Amino acid sequence: MTFCLAASLAVLGTSGCNNFLSSDNVKADPNNPVAATADQLYIGVQAGQFAQQEGIIALIGCMWIQQCTGTSNFLSTLEKYNIASEDTPSAAFSSIYEGGGLVDIKKIEALETAAGNQQFLGIVQVWEALTMAVAADIYGDVPYREAIVQTTPKLDPQAQVYSDLQALLDQAITNLGGTGPGPVASHDLVYGGNTSKWIEAAHTLKARLYMHTAETATGFDNTALNNAVTNALLGISSPANDFKSKHTSQPGEDNLWYQFYARSGFGRYVVTGRALADVMVARNDPRLPQYFGVSAVRWQPSKAYALNTIVLDANLNAQQAQNAGTSGSSEPVWASVSGATTTDGTITWKNIGPPYGGQDPVGARSTAGVSALTGTRNVGTFSQPIVTYIENELILAEAYYRLGQTAFAQTRFNNARASVPATPATPTTPGFPALGPKVITSINDIMEEKYIAMYQNIEVWNDYKRSCYPAITAYPTATFSNKVPGRLYYGTTEQNANPNVPDRNVQNV
Repeated sequence: MTFCLAASLAVLGTSGCNNFLSSDNVKADPNNPVAATADQLYIGVQAGQFAQQEGIIALIGCMWIQQCTGTSNFLSTLEKYNIASEDTPSAAFSSIYEGGGLVDIKKIEALETAAGNQQFLGIVQVWEALTMAVAADIYGDVPYREAIVQTTPKLDPQAQVYSDLQALLDQAITNLGGTGPGPVASHDLVYGGNTSKWIEAAHTLKARLYMHTAETATGFDNTALNNAVTNALLGISSPANDFKSKHTSQPGEDNLWYQFYARSGFGRYVVTGRALADVMVARNDPRLPQYFGVSAVRWQPSKAYALNTIVLDANLNAQQAQNAGTSGSSEPVWASVSGATTTDGTITWKNIGPPYGGQDPVGARSTAGVSALTGTRNVGTFSQPIVTYIENELILAEAYYRLGQTAFAQTRFNNARASVPATPATPTTPGFPALGPKVITSINDIMEEKYIAMYQNIEVWNDYKRSCYPAITAYPTATFSNKVPGRLYYGTTEQNANPNVPDRNVQNV
């Protein structure tokens, strides 16, 4: 895989996963089972991999691709790639294998192979492919073929891991069409045991991995692009079939992004990234209220305001003070057009559009200020999108476009946009119309759609490596040649335990 960026570096560790269900069938700790059943192990696998998809790796991707920004404490350190004293990659790397990772996945596969339960085996093989794909995406060469059978497994080349996972997904698709009964439906937190939906997800995951291998030193491999098309055409067919995490409102079972914001004590130190906020504001994207909180507070009467203060007007637009002064005793009739001005007491206000904005790694802010990550999806029960219909359609759009089949690309691009509905106004947030059709003028149009759609998803980092979109300015650091890092360090725990892991100083240098 060719990178738009410098190669490796270290990261913060992932959050631990928690028990996920409270039913009588899963009383044992799913992440530390003793003589556990396949269903109990399966609960642990889902909990562990939901945590991996929503945890520190996703946060790193969000910050490094500037969908969000760390502003203080260890988050600012991480934001700026200055992590020489950190060794928290160890936990994230271990989560690939332990605590609901590959070890437990292989246990389930052995049990279901012996039981002749092909459908359950196929489901767990999809989970294996997702788990190890993220490992190869983020760490490059990783232990896989020997990971369970050797105490010091060798590192398999990234390309070999991708190839093995394609074969595994083919097996999974075959098994999903075989004999059942699969897991207990209530224990399958993604699809409730629906094998048709699992088959679609497997095909989309195959298409995703073909896009990871499509780039060559001189361009793109048409065979990989065509394979991506073939599989995406069989992939997730509607938003109702999205592969998403499952959460409840119970502490420890809720969404990890929400846990981080609401209970970690550090949530306020991650804010909206300026790169993402500005592109969404420029297009009046209806997902703004879902992703972010408004960046201003409501106007108040007879109040002294400083120059450049931003307030929220009665129409839920952002208004910026063009001079210092005092507002009137009653609210004015606000100019509703962006750029127009309103006289209010001794202040002139300028309408600067939707009340959303962000901050970049060096502290520069959007005109409308900086939004917190307090959109409508910042709730404990939010099901995090992992592999989705909109991703599937945009894979098709990108692959078709790179193959020169622009008419097919246009259709899939507009299908993706049509899946984003309007957002109605509320008393505290503005409304936005649905996305309509748009003519593709360059590959960046497709990657922009994906950059927005894949908010908080690890895959957005992979898209950046392939496309160099968005054209962000990395935080300046000589260590990584003023570029966004492309991989993570393995962490000293694995390095100390496995002599096949190279010293940090020579990892991917």
